[in-house]
Amino acid sequence: MNIPIRHKITDEILFEHDCKDNTQKITLELAIKKDVLLYNADLHDADLCDADLYGAGLRKADLCDANLYGADLCKADLCDANLMEKS
Repeated sequence: MNIPIRHKITDEILFEHDCKDNTQKITLELAIKKDVLLYNADLHDADLCDADLYGAGLRKADLCDANLYGADLCKADLCDANLMEKS
């Protein structure tokens, strides 16, 4: 299954990955391993439980309502990222 990570404003594809049993978590972890800058990425509602986000470039990303339980956010750039829960 192909899963794109899109820019939250322009809808441009920042990174995409296609494999059997793919998830947003797998796609995001691969993008990070490839040093893709995911500034302004639309990751709202993403299930990133236990994801390895070490050093991720997620400046201004939309992580609203994303499941980040147990995720490794060490050295991740989350400057101006939206981490709020929707009411």
